[in-house]
Amino acid sequence: MRPATTGRSSLARLGDLSVMTKILAAITVALVLAVGTGVLGLVKLGSTADQVQEMYQVQVKPLGVLAEAQRTEMQLRVSLLNHATSLDVPAMQKAEAALTADEQLLAELLADYRVDAASPTAVDAFTEVWAQVRQIRDEVMVPMSRANDAVGFQAERDARYLPLVFEAEAHLQDAFVAESEQAGRRSADAAASYSSARTSIVLSLVVGGALALALGVAVARQIVGTLRAVSRVATGLAAGDLTVRADVSVGDEVGRMADDLDRAVQTLRDTVTALDENAVALAGSSEELSTTSTQIAAAAEEVGAQSGVVSAAAEQVSSNVQTVAAGSEEMGASIREIASNATAAAQVAAEAVQVADATNVTVSKLGASSREIGDVVKVITSIAEQTNLLALNATIEAARAGEAGKGFAVVANEVKELAQETGQATTDIARRVETIQVDTAEAVAAIAQISQIIGRISDYQTTIASAVEEQSATTDEMNRNVTEAATGASQIAENIAGVAEAALVTTEGVSQARVAAADLAQMSGTLRTLVARFTV
Repeated sequence: MRPATTGRSSLARLGDLSVMTKILAAITVALVLAVGTGVLGLVKLGSTADQVQEMYQVQVKPLGVLAEAQRTEMQLRVSLLNHATSLDVPAMQKAEAALTADEQLLAELLADYRVDAASPTAVDAFTEVWAQVRQIRDEVMVPMSRANDAVGFQAERDARYLPLVFEAEAHLQDAFVAESEQAGRRSADAAASYSSARTSIVLSLVVGGALALALGVAVARQIVGTLRAVSRVATGLAAGDLTVRADVSVGDEVGRMADDLDRAVQTLRDTVTALDENAVALAGSSEELSTTSTQIAAAAEEVGAQSGVVSAAAEQVSSNVQTVAAGSEEMGASIREIASNATAAAQVAAEAVQVADATNVTVSKLGASSREIGDVVKVITSIAEQTNLLALNATIEAARAGEAGKGFAVVANEVKELAQETGQATTDIARRVETIQVDTAEAVAAIAQISQIIGRISDYQTTIASAVEEQSATTDEMNRNVTEAATGASQIAENIAGVAEAALVTTEGVSQARVAAADLAQMSGTLRTLVARFTV
């Protein structure tokens, strides 16, 4: 944790600023100094520009005017020479016009120069001498040229004109010298101003650079110092030493990161200590688990062995009960068939007695009896279908029972075949009923003779049917009880098999628990080895 900020130095308080604030502060200082230096440079450059502009206005422009005045003065001399050498009047007039124009231009140039003249005295002297030159030229020499007095013209030119011209040019040259001297002075002033501006800018750059560098170094030292502390902790952490701490006192992002790293290392240190303690406890628990697993495995094996014995006995009982149930089913089916046949025979006998009593309606009565026989056939067919359905259900139950239901499946198959045979018999009976209907006419004659015999048969059949019905009820009850016993035996066998399977699963689970206990012991050793690499 960082110490309190009370009484800390400005540099220490600087450390509490964010990294972005520090960098922006250094950049801002450098930017302010750069802007200040730029403004100073602009001011100095503006002053220099003003001086240059002044030099142009005061020195360069006047020198240009003087040069133009000098050129115009020379052009006046050339125009006078052209006038003297002209051969006709138009040429002389042209030369005189040039003299007038150049003279006017020279006057304008001199007036222009006087505004910023460095030496007005030289200009005045030139103007005074040039007035004499102009007087001699216009009043003496031009008339001589018009008169073609070349000798007089040359004499006047050499005697007075040229000396005055040379004197005027000397005054004009004095103006040039004055302008050059003044330009030198102004150039020296501009150079001094440039030197002063350069010195100020360089000094500003040096001071600003030093301040920016000092601030940058201070910020960099704080950031780098904190990063080195963090690196030291990270190096110790990589080597497994959890006792190294950063212990920084700055409040920026890097300082907070160092504090977070210290807390993380402390948390890791506590975790490693807890891991070491838990690894020892885990080793003891794994040993206890291994011992308990061995005991459970032995008990599960014993349960599995006993369950196997009980399961085998239950399967044998189930097989025997299912065999009895199958026999009961077959006997019940036979009794039901006998009862059906006895009932049908009794009905036939009764019908025969009625036919014998009423011979005139024998054919119709016999037809009704044939329809009743058809109903009986339908009943038998229905019974056969139900028997077939019961056999199919028995086959399905046998398939569910697995190996224990194989015998029951064989018996169910036999019942199914018997039901099919019953169906075929009913088909046979139907065909025979048709035959009976065809032979009814022939039977009418014999009915009278056997009427008494049929009466006795009817009595016997009624007695048999009653006895068969009683036996059928008894057989059905016995069959139901045997079926329930077979179902209970099958469930016992299945439950015992489930117990055996559960014992096997328990044995496998105990084996896995034993392996897991060994893995836990190995894991505990590995954890202790890993924890031993750390210094806490």
